Amino acid sequence: MHTIFKTKRMAFLILFLFTAAIHVSAQQVADNDGTGTGFQTAPKAPDKKTGDLSTATIHAQDGRGALRVFSEPAGATIIIDGSIVGVTPLKIINIDAGERAVTLRRDGCAAVDSSVRVTANATQTMSITLKPDGPLAGGETLPTILSALTVTTTPPGAALFINNQPSGTTPYRSEKLTPGNYRLRLELPGYDPMEGSVALKPGESHAVEKKMVGIYGGLSVSTTPPGAAVALNGRQSGTTPFRTDKLLIGVYSLGLELPGYASVSESIAIDKGSVVNRQYALLHSQAWLDSVAAIKLAKYKKGRWKRRIMFGLLAAGCGGVGAYFNQAADNAHAGLFKLESRL
Repeated sequence: MHTIFKTKRMAFLILFLFTAAIHVSAQQVADNDGTGTGFQTAPKAPDKKTGDLSTATIHAQDGRGALRVFSEPAGATIIIDGSIVGVTPLKIINIDAGERAVTLRRDGCAAVDSSVRVTANATQTMSITLKPDGPLAGGETLPTILSALTVTTTPPGAALFINNQPSGTTPYRSEKLTPGNYRLRLELPGYDPMEGSVALKPGESHAVEKKMVGIYGGLSVSTTPPGAAVALNGRQSGTTPFRTDKLLIGVYSLGLELPGYASVSESIAIDKGSVVNRQYALLHSQAWLDSVAAIKLAKYKKGRWKRRIMFGLLAAGCGGVGAYFNQAADNAHAGLFKLESRL
C-alpha cells in the first residue's frame, strides 16, 4: 500500500513539471508574437513631441543584430523586406543578420529605397534625408502639402509683391503656397519700400510682421500765448498750435512772430519716421515794455495836474470860508461894543 501511494505521488510530480514546461514554452511564443512574419504587428510609435527613439523586436535567435533608423523630417514609415515595421525614429532589435531592403515613405516626400547589412550582435544606424514630393515605389505621386503665409504691416494697406508679382495689400494671407523660397516686397506711399525673403516648409504656417518707416518727418509747435505766426525756412506755414507730418528729412529754420512779444528763431533737424515737439513761452518785447511805461507815466502826469487843481480849489474854498467866519466874528464884536456904549 505504501509503495502504491509513493508511485502515485511520483506520477503526480512528473505531470506537474510537464504542465509547467508547456506553459513556459507557450509564454515564450507569445512574447515573440508568433505571427510568423518575424516583425511586430503593432510596434510602438515614436513620441512626436520629444522625438524619442521607439523600439521594434524580431524573434530572438542567434546570428541577429539591431538597426536604428532616423529620417529628416521624422515620422516616415519604415518597410523592411516588404513588411511595415514602424515609423522613424525607431530602433529594431533581433533582426536577421545579412542584407536587408529598407524603404522609407512619408506624405509630402519622395519615397526612398535603400539597403543595409545587419551584423550579428551589433547595431547598425541609418539616417536618411527625405526630399519633398516625388514618386512612390509603385509609381504614384504623393500630393503636394501646401504652406500658409500671413503678412501684416503697421500701418496697414501696403502693396505686397511676391516674387515681383502683385499679390494684394496687407493684411494678407494665403494657404495655397507651394513650399519653397519666396521674395517679398512691401510698398506704401509716404514710406520706404521694404524687401525680404521667406522659406516655406511643407505644411508650415509662416507669419511676417513689419513696421513701415515713413520717408517724412513731423514737427509740432505750441506757444504761450497761442496765435504766433510760424515760418519754416522763411515761408509762412500757419499759426500756433502748429503741426505737420509731411516734412522731408533735413534742417529747418523755425521762426515765431507775435505782436508785442519777442520773436523766436531756432534751427530744427527733422528725421524720417519721427516727430519733433517744441513748446515756447513767449516774452514781451522791449518796445512793448517801453510803451507800457510811457502810458503809465502819462497817466501819472495827468493825474498830478488834476490833484493840483483839486487842492487849489480846496484851498480857495477853505480861504473863503475862513474870511466869512472872520467877518462874522468882527461884526458880532462891533455890535457888542455899541451895546456897551449905550449902557
